[in-house]
Amino acid sequence: MLLYYFGTKERLIAEVLAMDDRRPLLRIRDRLDAAGPPGDAAAMRRLMEEVWQLFTAPDVRASFPLHVEVMADSLLHPERYGPVMHNALTQWTDLLASTLRGTGMPEDRARIHATLLVGAVFGLQLAPLTNDRWDHATAAYRDLLDCLEPAWCATGDTR
Repeated sequence: MLLYYFGTKERLIAEVLAMDDRRPLLRIRDRLDAAGPPGDAAAMRRLMEEVWQLFTAPDVRASFPLHVEVMADSLLHPERYGPVMHNALTQWTDLLASTLRGTGMPEDRARIHATLLVGAVFGLQLAPLTNDRWDHATAAYRDLLDCLEPAWCATGDTR
């Protein structure tokens, strides 16, 4: 029956990933819709800390190995999951770039920072999946935010 409805195992997995209501992207979009975009660097930092907390929450963390497997398979067999991963990474990058532009950052810099943040969020989760050192990954992520936040202040804050 699953093959009847989805055609392939890959399509089933892609649909499951797309419909996962615990996805941090949906939560952040809902938050931005409700509260509006960050108006300054400190609010942007709080948003990015929330993104990290959502990705590293136990319920989301438990499904991340499936995402890693799909990511790796999308590199080896782009026809299987390439569009799924491209879509997920593009959605995150677009959302963060748009949010950063809202703090006054120019488009090109916003896209660069968004790309860096998306790569960091996904990449920093890999080692803790094997060594369970989430505290090190969190510290590294906070250090990254420490480096980026001054650029957000320079573009958006009027103080």
